[in-house]
Amino acid sequence: MIRLENIFKSSHALQKGIFSLNNINVNFNLNQIYNLVGDSHSGNRDLLLVVGLIDDFVAGSYYFNNKDIGKLSDKKKAKIRVKNFGIVLEKPLFINNLTILENIILPLNFKKITLDNKKDIAIKLLNKYNLEDLADLYPSNLSYYQQQVISLIRAQVNNPNFILIDNVFKGMNNIEIDEYLQYLKDLKEDNKTIMIVSDEKITAIEIDQVIYMDKGRVLEDAN
Repeated sequence: MIRLENIFKSSHALQKGIFSLNNINVNFNLNQIYNLVGDSHSGNRDLLLVVGLIDDFVAGSYYFNNKDIGKLSDKKKAKIRVKNFGIVLEKPLFINNLTILENIILPLNFKKITLDNKKDIAIKLLNKYNLEDLADLYPSNLSYYQQQVISLIRAQVNNPNFILIDNVFKGMNNIEIDEYLQYLKDLKEDNKTIMIVSDEKITAIEIDQVIYMDKGRVLEDAN
């Protein structure tokens, strides 16, 4: 479980007393789907990046499994992140001169397992999504939607409990969005906790909790 208490995150306009996250208090429980809803200035993406231990915060407490990890070193936070979080960003991050298979296994480099075992894990996930034919292609050969599905596959290779989804839908058509959301629903059935950043409330799948945000604050839950 994740519990955030009185979290503040600075913005580029900190000298004006403006925060991208302003006194955030929220819990994230296991095996749930959360929808963080708001526009580009709402702070929903900032919240996702703080939860995923990508961005730091300037004040408050971050409890992970009842342990305050906010003051841990960057190295220790990175270990927690790699083990527990799979993160899919709005702009897919690939190494362009590596194949799709090679990109997928990159997060496994932190584990002391053989290259063959790493490839087996990646290929099994590609097979799960019927995308094994993409393994030897390069990122530039893929559509935006294919890149996002591959990013979702890569986010699963360490078998994390939390899957964090940035606002990935802007480059997808309605059919692709529905299919992608079904993938996220299936992940919940595999006992994953899903956090989805979006501009508008997601209605195509059942959401356990909608968290509305505006100007760095969490608004009243309006499920």
